[in-house]
Amino acid sequence: MEFLSSESFFKNLDYQAAAGGEDNYLQFIRVRPVILEMVSKVFKVSTRDILAKSRSQAHIAFARQVAMYLTHICCGLNLTETGRLFNRDRTTVAYACNLVEDRRDETKFDLTLELLEKTISEFALKPREEFNYAL
Repeated sequence: MEFLSSESFFKNLDYQAAAGGEDNYLQFIRVRPVILEMVSKVFKVSTRDILAKSRSQAHIAFARQVAMYLTHICCGLNLTETGRLFNRDRTTVAYACNLVEDRRDETKFDLTLELLEKTISEFALKPREEFNYAL
């Protein structure tokens, strides 16, 4: 199976059909690095490891699964689109999403995911003009 680069993926995606507007192209571009950076900090793995094509250690694989879950949930991308962003098959993304959902029964993990989801939704999905930055 051949995967598209993220640039090719975004050029070929019909954003109006996917999420209802041209502005979503910029949202999808902005959200991916935010998700990767946040997941890498929370799970103490590098973004390079999260995006690696090879299988890896369990804690790195789990961080990748969380990143795929957040991309799918917060961005509204379907499993195939999410898989292309992470160089994975849609069934791998489905497995990751199910695994993460099953772990949400753990209180600490659920609170961590809830915080990540809210941060991504509040920060990454809003236009930059809406933020007031302190100097």
